[in-house]
Amino acid sequence: LFVTNLFGEYPLYLDDTLDGEEAGTFTVESSAPYFLVAAPAYDTPDRIDVGSTQRLAPFDDPDDGRRVIPSATVLTGAVDYPGDIDVFEIDLRGGQTVTLTMTSTLVDAYLRLDGTPLSGNVTARDDDSGGGPFGTDAVIVHTPRRDGTYLIIAEDSVGIDVGGYLLTIEREPDER
Repeated sequence: LFVTNLFGEYPLYLDDTLDGEEAGTFTVESSAPYFLVAAPAYDTPDRIDVGSTQRLAPFDDPDDGRRVIPSATVLTGAVDYPGDIDVFEIDLRGGQTVTLTMTSTLVDAYLRLDGTPLSGNVTARDDDSGGGPFGTDAVIVHTPRRDGTYLIIAEDSVGIDVGGYLLTIEREPDER
């Protein structure tokens, strides 16, 4: 559970337990929007109840959730608020090389390719090897050993910048 403001500051950040109740308070210091992010510790269908003394409004982030990527493509996405991450699912075959490129002039692109979401294992990660106008684009070239569903996680490397990005997915032809 955390709260962030438009400047990338975290007036509230809680991660005290893996289950059970998390509770905290902070003082609202401006009329600018704040973003409350509440999610289960693991990828489980838990129910989350949130209470607040201030009015809350849902923020519909079309990049959240797990969009399934069927084939090679270019997607648009956005880091909508400081600390936002976007998650995409991709099915890969063992021995098939995939190249992921996150390009942005607004955020310091950071990509992760996770093989097993519940274990927290990161298969590959990259911050700035993709070059770009400011040297902050991210590229991952990875050949998995076995077939599986992988998670592509796109975010700002520092967690404070916001803005749009392009995510390019290129795959070698499947020889099977």
